[in-house]
Parts: sequence; structure tokens; C-alpha cells
Amino acid sequence: PRPDLKDGNQPLRMWVADPNDGRTERPAIIFYHGGGFAMGVNSMASDGSMAYALDYAKRGYVVISAEYRIDTTLFGELRPNGTKPSLCQWVQDNNAPGDPTYDANLAQCSRNMEAATRDALAAVRYVRANAGSLGVNPDRIVVSGFSAGAVIASNTAYQWDNVGTSSYFPGDTLSPVDSRPNATLGASGCTFSADGEPSATIDTGDVAYSGIASLYDQ
Repeated sequence: PRPDLKDGNQPLRMWVADPNDGRTERPAIIFYHGGGFAMGVNSMASDGSMAYALDYAKRGYVVISAEYRIDTTLFGELRPNGTKPSLCQWVQDNNAPGDPTYDANLAQCSRNMEAATRDALAAVRYVRANAGSLGVNPDRIVVSGFSAGAVIASNTAYQWDNVGTSSYFPGDTLSPVDSRPNATLGASGCTFSADGEPSATIDTGDVAYSGIASLYDQ
């Protein structure tokens, strides 16, 4: 479960898989779980996330599974598994611009994604600021994720200057340059734009992004 609020703020945690190989200047991967921006926290230190982390740690990477803010709102009709979809999943499945319910849910989903993206950019800054103690090369930081986590990875590539105004840790300078990862990788995600048009945030100064889609992605 999430830790209690602290001074009205949500603490965000990290799980670190360290190769423990005595080396420094190692590459780092910050990994983000899926879950429609509504769930998935319980998988961070177990299941696929842990298997991913351990596999890459054996290859010499420092892998960090990081939390981000989620909105646990579920919306729509029950699915065959007995649950409702997350708000963002419902938006993805019910494209209806101009419908008041759709427009309101789209706006909330966009806010959820922006909050998660800013959390991820803060994690990049934190890892870079603590590169020495983590044994990480600050110029070799990758952001990666699955599903919703892949959307976060894409956003950190193309919206790395959208840092917000809230400091996340002591000494946090909110520097866009320090928030910029060196590469990004996403599986079963997308580059999101609220209007459905090609993203207007992609520029020549942005980060390389590599995306992987599964056979049954829609």
C-alpha cells in the first residue's frame, strides 16, 4: 500500500536492483509499471517488474523501479473479469470528442499523465543528483516502462522540460536539463496527445525513444 501523506504530499518510493559488482559509472534504468495510471503499484517490487530488474542487474545495469502518482478512479461498465476499466483506459476505448463525459474524463486523464510524467522527471533528477552513491553514470540514464509506464517513458523523452513547480527532494533545483534522460524505451504504450493529432511536443532537442508493440496491441 501507499505510505501515508506527509505534510499533504504523497511520498514516492524507489526499489533498486544493484548488480553489487563493485563498479561505478554504471548505466541506470528507471522502470515504470503499467496499470492505466490507476493501479499497478503492488507489482513494483514483484512479478514482472522485479524479473525485469533482476535480469538487467545481472547485465550490469542499476535498475530502479519507481513510483508515480496514480488516480484510482475506475469508470464505465463491468468487464468480464468483474472490474471496471481505469479512467484513462476508458478514454482510450471510448473516443468521443464533444461528449461532455468523454471530455471531462479526457481532461482528468491528461492531468493524471502530466502528474506521472513530472514524477518521472523528478526521479531522473534524483538519480542524477545521487549518481555517486548509486554508482551510476549520470550521463547514462534510461527511462523505461510498460503500458502506462511506456507512455511515461515517451513523455519524458518529448516533454522533459515540463517539470512543474514543486520540489521533490532536498536540493531539487527543478532543472529541465537534469530532468532529461539519455534514452527512453517503452513497451505496449504510445505517445499521447489529447486531441488525437500527432504530438506537437516533439523537437530536435528531444530524447531518443524506442517503442515495442505486442502482437495484440490495438
